[in-house]
Amino acid sequence: MPETVYSYDPDLRNRNFCFQKITDAFEAGKIFDKIHEDRLSWAYFPDSISREYWIRLQLCPGHHLIAAYENRKLAGIMEAHPPISGSFVYEVGMCALRDFFSVSVPLGMCAIRFLLNLNADCVGLMGRIPQTNRHALNLYDKLGFSMLCRVPGYFRIREKKGRVADGIFVFGSRQELLEANRAFSPES
Repeated sequence: MPETVYSYDPDLRNRNFCFQKITDAFEAGKIFDKIHEDRLSWAYFPDSISREYWIRLQLCPGHHLIAAYENRKLAGIMEAHPPISGSFVYEVGMCALRDFFSVSVPLGMCAIRFLLNLNADCVGLMGRIPQTNRHALNLYDKLGFSMLCRVPGYFRIREKKGRVADGIFVFGSRQELLEANRAFSPES
């Protein structure tokens, strides 16, 4: 049985989200398909990854695919993995589905808490974001991440006609992310 936690945040106006670590290829495939159905693949998969390869990656040891649901409806996802074997920093990618854009910050905060609770040894999280995805850049900033650097021409975005975008690398230490979480929701 996958690990599940129910999270309530007073700022969500009585909305409850369920977070689940996905360990099944079928469920991972449904998540991949939903991201494409919502036409968010250009933002979430800027490297234009295949469905089969992405599912295999998510099920590798050390990888975490965390799904957030509200009333059994997929609200968002977070994937996390150490960028190199043995690292205590996890690389993360996050995506709120269209119907949940308005609660992407509290959803992200809860997902970060869930991930950090799963991985007590994690000292920080890092992310790579196309510079063209201003919504994701804004989200990561609100979640407590800081910009590390900008890498020119890092992403080639197939869904945007092969457009090249700079990559923005962000990082948040465990302490910084938990402090941002407490500032957002003092009861957490």
